[in-house]
Amino acid sequence: MASKLKEKVVKDSRQKIMWIFLPLVLILGFLYPPAGIAVVLCMVGAVAVSFFKGRAWCHWMCPRGSFFDYILGRFSPGRKVPSIFKKDWFRAAVMMVIMGVMLFSLVRHWGDLYAIGRVFTMMLFITTLLGIILGLFTDSRIWCQVCPMGTLAGWIGRYKKPVVFCEGCSRCGVCEKICPMQVDLLNWKEVNQGVIGDTGCIRCSLCSKVCPKGAVQIMDVKEMRKAG
Repeated sequence: MASKLKEKVVKDSRQKIMWIFLPLVLILGFLYPPAGIAVVLCMVGAVAVSFFKGRAWCHWMCPRGSFFDYILGRFSPGRKVPSIFKKDWFRAAVMMVIMGVMLFSLVRHWGDLYAIGRVFTMMLFITTLLGIILGLFTDSRIWCQVCPMGTLAGWIGRYKKPVVFCEGCSRCGVCEKICPMQVDLLNWKEVNQGVIGDTGCIRCSLCSKVCPKGAVQIMDVKEMRKAG
């Protein structure tokens, strides 16, 4: 059943379009370096959306996330991601290293549009390549677990329209099997009164769609508390 459910992630119609922008930006960035600055749009988009919808950008709006689901997902074994990749301290460490290197490079080349474009292009290329290599051995979305912008968006929008377990949950575990980010949903249900505050959740709503009891919903926490 899990394998059939995973197909819904791979065949998301919106991802068929968005993933194309990843190789497009890389090719243009190598041919015409200033084009690499387009990466900033994705970085800003992820953070901006998080203030209203949590980490929703990472589902299908992010070209690389769509590439990992729609293309890499066809070849990835879908194995369990090592738990360390889900730790906030590890995500923070990866973010500080990558953002530190990027900021150092930008300051060093400030004023040179071509050099700055190369910085963004190379950062995108190296991290994507790393994500592909890791994804071929584990899960296609493994890089998304530690993506700096995804991590930041997850922290900012942790409780912006999160996944919420309502009455009727039978703990069948179907929601965890379909989750592209391998969030430990049932554990969160027990420790956070049904509200999933995991920074890895990308609001794809697949858990809600496959729940046989209709007990998993994406809701506004404030409205939920008022109703309760």
